[in-house]
Order: sequence, then structure tokens, then C-alpha cells
Amino acid sequence: MTPLTDRPTKKQRLHAQAMATLHKAKVSFETKNNGAHLIVYSTYSVIDFWPGTGKWAVRLSHRKGNGLQSLLHLINAEEDIFGNDVCQECDGEGFIYEGGLSVNPEIDNRVPCSECNISGADI
Repeated sequence: MTPLTDRPTKKQRLHAQAMATLHKAKVSFETKNNGAHLIVYSTYSVIDFWPGTGKWAVRLSHRKGNGLQSLLHLINAEEDIFGNDVCQECDGEGFIYEGGLSVNPEIDNRVPCSECNISGADI
């Protein structure tokens, strides 16, 4: 907060917006220095991100960029290039519904997913 008003500063708003956007996109990250530095974990990279300036840099690489949207684009592009380990049939839940979903969940028939063969699924 600025000393003259109760409103957050621009950098504080950027920090909060960046963290909310990463949460919404289901991207894992670690907060350092009261949100001034975020360590973002994608499936294949660790990325340092500074929401106050919008700058980001991929660790162990010369790849750098600016802006949260370009960072999210990089993470999504990695998933597209390297693939996604989540089963496309059941979205990683380990079961599917036979006969489709109905309004009454008591008549839905949940069965183990044959594609991913996750054992111990809560059926």
C-alpha cells in the first residue's frame, strides 16, 4: 500500500494478478521476496518470473521473454511439443462413465479407464 492511500501500488496489483492467473491456469509456482519473484514450474522447465516487470527467463537456457501471456504460451507450447502424460480418455481420474453422464449421478456407471490403467481408482 502507498503511504498516502489505501490502494495497492501498481507492482502489488501486478503481483496479485500474476499469481491469480497462474493459479487459474493450474501452473505450479513458488513465491519469493513477497511475490516480487516467482519460480514457475512447467512440466519440462523451471522459469524465473518477475511480475513487477513482466520479465521471465528459463533456467539452464538462454530463453528469455516479457509478459505473463508469453510465459503461459511457452508453457502451453512445451506441453504441445513434448506431450501430456494425462490420459486423454479419463483426464487422469482413472475412471470413465459408461453410457454418458446423466442428470442423476446414481444411475451413472463408473468403470475403470482401460486406456491409462490407473490402479486403486476410487470407484
